[in-house]
Amino acid sequence: LVYFLQFSAFMPSSVSLNSQFILYKYTGRRWELIIASIFYLFGSVLMAFAPNLAVLLVGRFIYGFGIGMVSF
Repeated sequence: LVYFLQFSAFMPSSVSLNSQFILYKYTGRRWELIIASIFYLFGSVLMAFAPNLAVLLVGRFIYGFGIGMVSF
């Protein structure tokens, strides 16, 4: 269980870290940070109000994607 919670944030962050350069190239750093903040916010709210483990894992996946975009 702990492995899935840890992995659900790590995997999307490493994927988005590699793919964020395309977004940065076409939109600029400001819009990239705004989009990453939206992912971060949506994932945080989803985790806060998660009624079960599946929703929590989806929230951590979205949260990790936003974190990977910010850590440029």
